[in-house]
Amino acid sequence: MQKKLTLDSVNLLVVDQWLTEEDIQLEEVGKSISSIFYVINPDLSFRYVNEAGHHWLNISQDEKSYRTHTIAEYFHSDTLDIALSQMKRFYELKNTCDLQYDLLKVWYTADDKYKLSLVTTKYSSNLDGFLVTIVPMDELPHLQERMGYAVAGNQ
Repeated sequence: MQKKLTLDSVNLLVVDQWLTEEDIQLEEVGKSISSIFYVINPDLSFRYVNEAGHHWLNISQDEKSYRTHTIAEYFHSDTLDIALSQMKRFYELKNTCDLQYDLLKVWYTADDKYKLSLVTTKYSSNLDGFLVTIVPMDELPHLQERMGYAVAGNQ
């Protein structure tokens, strides 16, 4: 089981499968994911935040601290309305097989600035909410290499 939790190729589809079919606890999964990982309720309030997320929020790991916040507080106002309407539609579909990807300006409290970030969201019927990861674009592995291929392919 521990080997599964350290795989580099883990995505939210796999995480949701672990949580629903293999009875792995949310905290175990959160510890194994190095990026910001959290679970939000349908009202966008936080239900769970991993250690990287606590650093991002710049709050203690006390559950009561993060439950008073919503994800809407961390999206830039330029993208907030779009992001929230997309998440609402995605939630209403209740499709457990799809992932939603967005590039959003996200506030990093610890760094005191917005960063363009890849936000990946998956609806989890088991949790009746969203599983979410956030990775700043400048921290995505092999981004420069991938962008170089994309540019070369368009020429």
